[in-house]
Amino acid sequence: MSASVFEEDQNKVLESGADDFIAKPIPETELLEKIGQCLKVEFLFEDQKRPADDRSETLPLTREDIAELPQELVEEMQEAVKDGHMQRMVELAQSAADHHPELSQQLLKLIDRYDYKALYHLFLENINDAGKKDA
Repeated sequence: MSASVFEEDQNKVLESGADDFIAKPIPETELLEKIGQCLKVEFLFEDQKRPADDRSETLPLTREDIAELPQELVEEMQEAVKDGHMQRMVELAQSAADHHPELSQQLLKLIDRYDYKALYHLFLENINDAGKKDA
């Protein structure tokens, strides 16, 4: 298990002999599924339902949502995510409440769950894709 969202890091782990790779944050359902696959067991739950996926609490954020924030703030958030400075990201997300309180809360939930993958996709992947289109 790792906080890394980069495919090359996942490949290195698998090439080193690991059976599988899970990126943080790890929803309980995914963890139990992976354990079951590795051990060749099936988990039975008392209520016959799988545990809730923690990610379902927050609606997915989009680039359009982020565009509602001042450009300077977005650029600072991109840098914080790129550099892995989550404490700085907390500060920036809190300051976003002045402009968009609901968006601020959604960002703070992602940060609190250590959902680097979602933050990367939200702040960096879209930027990288836009740069490829311009080239």
